[in-house]
Amino acid sequence: MNKHHPTPPIRKDTSIAITRDNILYNTESLLEPSVIMFSLWGVAFWHEGSLTAPYLILSVILFYITFPCSSKIHMAYWRVIRNIILSWLLLSGLVLGFGAITGYIKLFSPEEIKFWLWLTPTCQLLAVFALRASATLILKLQGPQKRAIIAGMNEQGIALAESLVRNIYTTTSCLGFFDDR
Repeated sequence: MNKHHPTPPIRKDTSIAITRDNILYNTESLLEPSVIMFSLWGVAFWHEGSLTAPYLILSVILFYITFPCSSKIHMAYWRVIRNIILSWLLLSGLVLGFGAITGYIKLFSPEEIKFWLWLTPTCQLLAVFALRASATLILKLQGPQKRAIIAGMNEQGIALAESLVRNIYTTTSCLGFFDDR
């Protein structure tokens, strides 16, 4: 290393960039936490007529716990349904258990809880399937398709090319390979 020109340390960027290149990814990562939050708000407006503090606090906690959600856009429909139901059972069980232990569950009526327990997974399923239906439109918003050329026609290069071809939600097309053989 040169004393006059020290090499800068290598940094790994761990932030999520919000650009037009990843609109679908950002939408998907925000979708389910937003649905969980807004369904709770809907219950609040339906029952209370306004968004009161207990609902607001619980919705912020739920958003924080569930953001970012796991990608479901590539899953089979039955796996999406199973994933949403199982994760909802776990999350709602934790929330209800914590609420019962701390006594905060008394801030919500049993009717509100029952309504929220079936409304949220229903809305999650509808939202995920609506995202799938509109994914091609969202991808068009990201601009023209990018082109890629893979260096090396080996196992990894071929696997990468096959994954680009199989992925209907990609914005990159594989034009071919460079190889020195």
